[in-house]
Amino acid sequence: GDRLHRLRTARRLTQVQIANELGVSEQSISAWEQDKARPKAVRINALAVLLARISHRSRCIGALNLR
Repeated sequence: GDRLHRLRTARRLTQVQIANELGVSEQSISAWEQDKARPKAVRINALAVLLARISHRSRCIGALNLR
């Protein structure tokens, strides 16, 4: 839960944005972050892809700004 929260906030994403991308409710994201529930495997995979994509995009934009 804490790891998800740290990754989400580091990428400046809201729970609503994550929820919309994954097709779940904002309450689900909140429950995952508070360790009150666990996402299904398919959601974990989608979440990993989403966070990796956002991270990669941020690094690319950062590299362009350094030039």
